[in-house]
Amino acid sequence: MLTGITLAQYAADKSLHPLDAAIEILKKGDSRVASFNMKPSDINTFASRDWVVTGSDGSAGHPRKYASFPKAYRDFVQDKKFMSLAQFVRRS
Repeated sequence: MLTGITLAQYAADKSLHPLDAAIEILKKGDSRVASFNMKPSDINTFASRDWVVTGSDGSAGHPRKYASFPKAYRDFVQDKKFMSLAQFVRRS
């Protein structure tokens, strides 16, 4: 289990580039990746992948709990047209 370490730590331990380390982890299956970057180009790249789903870590009363899905719908279905409504619903 890799809980509690960063991708950079895992990559260093395995002498891998972080991208190669992420791919290795994902190929093993039953893995989750949390991306904490907020750069729009990164978010757009992730959002356009079929294996990416919309999620939220917002707790009670936090705006992310209520706004993550409407924002994703507006950004990726209405504005940027990265996906159809059906794709958005399936990935949510």
